[in-house]
Amino acid sequence: MKNNILLKTLRSLLFLGALYLLADSIFHFSGFRLLSFKKLDSNIQEILSFFSILWGSATLLISLLIFQIQQNLKKNSQTLILISRYGLFHAFILIYFATRQYENIIPYKSFYIWNNYYSEQLILESIILIFLFYITHLAKKRGYLK
Repeated sequence: MKNNILLKTLRSLLFLGALYLLADSIFHFSGFRLLSFKKLDSNIQEILSFFSILWGSATLLISLLIFQIQQNLKKNSQTLILISRYGLFHAFILIYFATRQYENIIPYKSFYIWNNYYSEQLILESIILIFLFYITHLAKKRGYLK
């Protein structure tokens, strides 16, 4: 019974994470975040646009990989363990950025068009990544993953 709950929790967490990354990818491809940057030099606009599209592409790839991994946790357990370890590392990076209060550093409204509480969002994302690491390694320790 615990096996099912633990693996269902892990699969659900991965599925929701993949959906979130898919939405994030679409958001970055749309260029919505860059609307108020039009006041900047055109070279800077091009660089920001390039990185927004690059980020959209990277998050789309990660989303697709996570969709694939969550479909067969045992088969993909080594990749999942690697991703969860990276997720723990990334969580600390997000916490670092959240403590820098980017709302005060980057004064462009469209950068926070969907979320005025970006630092809090980074903390929430880091908590979810830490939870993913914990659940994944608990499942491995109990023998549910290879």
